[in-house]
Amino acid sequence: MTVFEESNLHFEFDSRYNIIKSDNDVNIINAKKFLQGTKDTDFLGFYTPDKIFFMEVKNFKGVKHEDIEVLTNEVAQKLRDTISIIAGASRNTTNHKNFWETLHQKIGQSNTEIFFVFWLEENTYTHREKHRLQNITEKLKTKCKWLKTKVIVQSTKNFQLEGVNVKFC
Repeated sequence: MTVFEESNLHFEFDSRYNIIKSDNDVNIINAKKFLQGTKDTDFLGFYTPDKIFFMEVKNFKGVKHEDIEVLTNEVAQKLRDTISIIAGASRNTTNHKNFWETLHQKIGQSNTEIFFVFWLEENTYTHREKHRLQNITEKLKTKCKWLKTKVIVQSTKNFQLEGVNVKFC
């Protein structure tokens, strides 16, 4: 089991996941240092050997958040930048080289499933918020279509990710 904390949430990934937390990886830290403005998803790796997994986490509990268009642009750009980081890491790293090379190779294979989970915690979950989540999901699907990604928007109120447990810290 792999355990990480992000945005005041505690994530537990079972053994099917080979996941890293971006903040802890030297390749991602270096990419962000060398190219100002580079962003990344919070988690990335594999869910089983033939499924790539990315997750971005936003916890807006008690906080007013951005416009949907601004939010979905930022989240989609994080995925885009993370793909670039993977290409660079696979070419240059001496840290977890097999992980980065395999991830880069699998992204280019049309039979590899790519999952992008946007974990979004908000203050309430009224009918209006459910509609808002559907709108966010559709906008992200459109923005991530270039990668043929399966986009999933989840929260502690509605998550269905197999092999993942999440709770507030």
